[in-house]
Amino acid sequence: RGGLIALDRQSGAMLPWEPVPSGSVAALAVDAQRLYVGGQFSALAGAPRRNLAAVSLATVQVENWTPDPNGGVRALLATGTAVIAAGEFTTIGGTARGFGAAFAADTLALSAWDPQASGAVYRLAVAGGRVAIAGPFRDAAGQPASDFAVFDSNGARVAAVQAPQRLS
Repeated sequence: RGGLIALDRQSGAMLPWEPVPSGSVAALAVDAQRLYVGGQFSALAGAPRRNLAAVSLATVQVENWTPDPNGGVRALLATGTAVIAAGEFTTIGGTARGFGAAFAADTLALSAWDPQASGAVYRLAVAGGRVAIAGPFRDAAGQPASDFAVFDSNGARVAAVQAPQRLS
């Protein structure tokens, strides 16, 4: 099946959809309209897409959206109003970004949000209108950050949040 499959929600049976990504898939997210696929690939279902693609849930076709991040996508979140991608990229859609980017869920237009992390972002979480990022970085949004940072719903860094303790 080439690294990506679809399952029937009711029965769990494998569906005939075979998008066959040309490389690895590292992240998936879904909203009411689309499945978002991130990783390190150059095509999905035969359509040229570099590292990030959207598949219409209605048509099961790769959408004509080409954000084209210049590095791998390792984390995706779909919040209902936004789609957030993070990973090993420093440009997306031809625009400089610090290892993360957000898009409007309805239009897939690139938003102004930029975590400005000093290294790759491998994890994303959303809670209470805030976005948390984690990865091997030392700075985010121009402030010291030891592998963890939190942003409010306006994209501003929340300085008072402490990173969780590491588990051994």
